[in-house]
Amino acid sequence: MLNSVNDCQKRFLKLCGSTEAMVSSGMKGIDTDETMVDLENCQKNALGTIIESLMKVMDTTLNKLGRYDEGSLTKTFLSFTKPSMDTANAFIQFIRQNQDIIREKINDEDVVEEFFGDWHRAYLKALNEWLKTRAGSSLNIHQLKSLIKIFKKMTKDFELQGVLNVREEPYGNIANRLKVEEATASVTQGPLGEGVSMEDSDGERS
Repeated sequence: MLNSVNDCQKRFLKLCGSTEAMVSSGMKGIDTDETMVDLENCQKNALGTIIESLMKVMDTTLNKLGRYDEGSLTKTFLSFTKPSMDTANAFIQFIRQNQDIIREKINDEDVVEEFFGDWHRAYLKALNEWLKTRAGSSLNIHQLKSLIKIFKKMTKDFELQGVLNVREEPYGNIANRLKVEEATASVTQGPLGEGVSMEDSDGERS
C-alpha cells in the first residue's frame, strides 16, 4: 500500500495537472493541492498503523520487565528463578528483522527514513514513560541489564538505518537514568556482567 501511495504521489501531478489546452479552453483541472494532501495523509496513516503494531511488542517487553518491579507479587515468585537476557535478546532480534523487512518492502528511501525516524521516536517515548513511572524506586538488576542492552543496541541499529537524530530527547533523560542506576548497582552488587554497561561500546551489530 505504501508503495502504491508513493507511486501515486509521483505520478499525480504529471497525469492530473492542468494542461495549457485545458486552461485555454476554460476547463478546470483536478484540485492537485487537496489531492496531494489526501495522499500524504493516507501515507502517514499507513505508517502510523504499522508503527502502532510494532510498538505492541515494545509494550509487551516492558510489561514483562515490569514483573520485576519492587514490591510486586510476581517479583516474589521470580526471585526464585535466575533471569536471563532472553527477553532483551528476543526484542532486539524482532526489531532487526522488521527493519530488514521494511527496507525490502518499501521502495522509496525517503519514506523508509521517515518511517524509521517515527518508529525510533515512538520507542524512546515509550521507554522514557516506563522509566518515569518508576522514578521513585530503583530498577531491579534484571530490568537494568535488559534495558541497557535494548537501549544501546536500538540506538546503534537505528543509527545504522540512517536515523540522524537518534540522540534527540528523551534520549538524554533515558541515558542519564540508566547511568545513575548502573552506578548505584555497581556499589551494591558490583559490575552488571555479561558485557552489559552504559560505558561499553556496542562495537559491531551483534
